[in-house]
Amino acid sequence: MYASLDQSRNNPSPAPLMHTDHDFPASPISSLAGEILLEIGRVEVLEILDVLSCSLVCRRWNEVFGTLTKQFPNFSHLKLVGDYEEFTEDWIEEDWNAAHEYARRLMGLLAESKRMGLNHRNKVQSIQLNLRDMFDWLSTSVHLPEMEDFFVSVFSIGFPNLKSIHLEYTLIPSGELPLDRIRLFLARILPFCNTVDELMVIDRDEDLEDASDLQNPRHFIKEFVQGLSRNLTVLILSCHKLDSGLEEALKNCRNLSDITFEEMNSDDVTRCIQHWPNLRSLGMRLSEQPSDELLLKIGANLPNLCELHIHGSKLHPGPKVLVELLGRCNRLRELILTDMDSVDDTVLGVIAGTCRNLKNLWLSNSERLTGLNLPSVSIHWQKMERLYLDGCSNVEASFVGNVVANSLNISELKLPRHLEQNGELRQMLVRSSFRCTKKQFGSEYWEKVVGGENGQGI
Repeated sequence: MYASLDQSRNNPSPAPLMHTDHDFPASPISSLAGEILLEIGRVEVLEILDVLSCSLVCRRWNEVFGTLTKQFPNFSHLKLVGDYEEFTEDWIEEDWNAAHEYARRLMGLLAESKRMGLNHRNKVQSIQLNLRDMFDWLSTSVHLPEMEDFFVSVFSIGFPNLKSIHLEYTLIPSGELPLDRIRLFLARILPFCNTVDELMVIDRDEDLEDASDLQNPRHFIKEFVQGLSRNLTVLILSCHKLDSGLEEALKNCRNLSDITFEEMNSDDVTRCIQHWPNLRSLGMRLSEQPSDELLLKIGANLPNLCELHIHGSKLHPGPKVLVELLGRCNRLRELILTDMDSVDDTVLGVIAGTCRNLKNLWLSNSERLTGLNLPSVSIHWQKMERLYLDGCSNVEASFVGNVVANSLNISELKLPRHLEQNGELRQMLVRSSFRCTKKQFGSEYWEKVVGGENGQGI
């Protein structure tokens, strides 16, 4: 399988590394002119990692190949995992091996760069990995210690500007991930995460039905969150069941300003948000409809909220609860409400009257929304830049026209397809320098043309 970085230096590589205390001794290849070396790099004969490897051969080659930065890998985001969604069933092992071979070689080059005193590792800002890769892909019960050691070796390189860690995990029917093994791994990498302020823990198991199962791996994260709590400002949690340990760890994240809950219990989220009165961004896609208690607590406890995203079901909450919530959110700059039947003209009126600092408003699939009862004089979205109304099958063209006329900074629109037949609205948008750029999934995308050049678009 794969060794740690120290061991990997003994493995063959398409472009082997050399120590660089001095230039090559005189030889035909070492005396190649810089222009020829550049041409070798530019003609795309070399793979992307070969260009980086060539830059680490010696000082002179580093000066030459170091100018080909566009052909270097993207150092800002290190993806140490293959994309399971793209793997085919017949070739999953081969694809998995290829993805990790690439990651192993890239990490070896970054370690060599560090030994040379170069700053490639300083560009790394985020690391993404799938915890299941530490176990046999056919069975989560078989631990692969060499893979765990490899992941630890990556973090041990030391990335001074590392800000974000993205942990994925994917279950299969044959069993659960061993919690003790995962906890130990997270404890091993924690000392290298002193600069991390963003943590994403995402479950990729589409077949999961019971997020409250106490045997599932959603309890492995509390110690890691506790260890990061001093610096953590952004957190995304997927399919976690709140227990006392995780709640205490979250409570200690006093600098948290941005959190997203996915497929979690409404009561658990209600218990959490009281700990962060200075929260500025809240996103929710819950495993059930958000309760009235949760929505009312958001309005009462989060006075500094600037971004609110609620992806709901086609059921409640009722309009009265949304009216009370949004009536208190007068600092919102971005509001996203999708798949919520309770978003009607009454709610829209409150948004227009209270949320006057909005830059982005997204009301997807709000079938009760028409905009007929909202006169143009009540629209005060002077800072509005984007309005998305996809799936709002009853919204009137006059509402869209009023928003465009009264929001001078608006530059993007996403409109339901039924407005396509409204010639008057289309002419008004063209006169206002908008252009239809894309039609997709029953919606039209309109963008304001830079420089005010009118055009019909597609």
